[in-house]
Amino acid sequence: MTDRCACFLTDRGYLFPTVLAAIQARKFLDPDVSDVVIILFDAQPEHADLLAEICEQNQILLLCPDNELLQGYSAMYARLFLAQLLPVKYRRVLYMDGDIQITGSLNDFIRTELPANCDFAAAPDPMAIELAEAKSGDPKIQSYFDGIGITSSPAKPYFNSGILLIDLKNWPVIGHDALNFAIQSPERCLFQDQSALNFAGHSKYTPMSFRWNFPIFFRNCGVESQIAPRVYHFMSKPKPWNGVFPPWNNSFVEPYLKLVAQYPGLSSYSKKLPASAQMKYLGQQYYKRIYETVTWRFSPRRPGILKFDRATGF
Repeated sequence: MTDRCACFLTDRGYLFPTVLAAIQARKFLDPDVSDVVIILFDAQPEHADLLAEICEQNQILLLCPDNELLQGYSAMYARLFLAQLLPVKYRRVLYMDGDIQITGSLNDFIRTELPANCDFAAAPDPMAIELAEAKSGDPKIQSYFDGIGITSSPAKPYFNSGILLIDLKNWPVIGHDALNFAIQSPERCLFQDQSALNFAGHSKYTPMSFRWNFPIFFRNCGVESQIAPRVYHFMSKPKPWNGVFPPWNNSFVEPYLKLVAQYPGLSSYSKKLPASAQMKYLGQQYYKRIYETVTWRFSPRRPGILKFDRATGF
């Protein structure tokens, strides 16, 4: 019996990509090292029954808690309640958003012991690099960081909350403090619980490599081979289950197509974009590829990515 788990939180809206992410986590985590858990909110019988069948076939634990455990908050804030939502046997949790793909082993990652006085690990957010490496710092980003009371640096950057390696012991305190901040200062929580977590947990975490939370747009920055990511994070729209859009190719889309072929019941959760939206996103993504190549790859931001990555503990 293991005291570790990779955990995914979802509702109907993100059920489809979360299923793929959880299946990939099961593939890249040995059963004796870690369990894989999906926590489903707003579970209607048709959602829960389909997901229960998929989870049973893939050795994934499915939990459908009462929404009252979230104290009126949306599922977006559910990661702040992980200690209350998960079985008490778990000491270590690898929390992962559903809009990811996993391409390599997570065994050593989830086994990693955090430094003393650190309760969790997280990767730098691209905003931290943007501020640090710009010729003149973006005043909007600086104002945002000031508002949540943090000083970001390569050694202790503003972090992204999409993937977190957590020792659960002190997580209830961090979650409680983050929720209080979100209640008292909603205008400062521009990125919802990520803002609140940076406020409450910035002094209690250790930075981890982009290897474990690689923003997909970094493919435009020329750093992929140096970082060798094992977890790709699709942080903005469109997503690969919407189609083939730069900077990803068909290799990121095929897993979703194969998933629907294997489980046709998921087709209703993977609705295709209208043709107009397809064209809009295609044009947008080609523009972003050019813009991000110029402003990130051929600027101090590219070496800044590697500098932030080298400053992380693992």
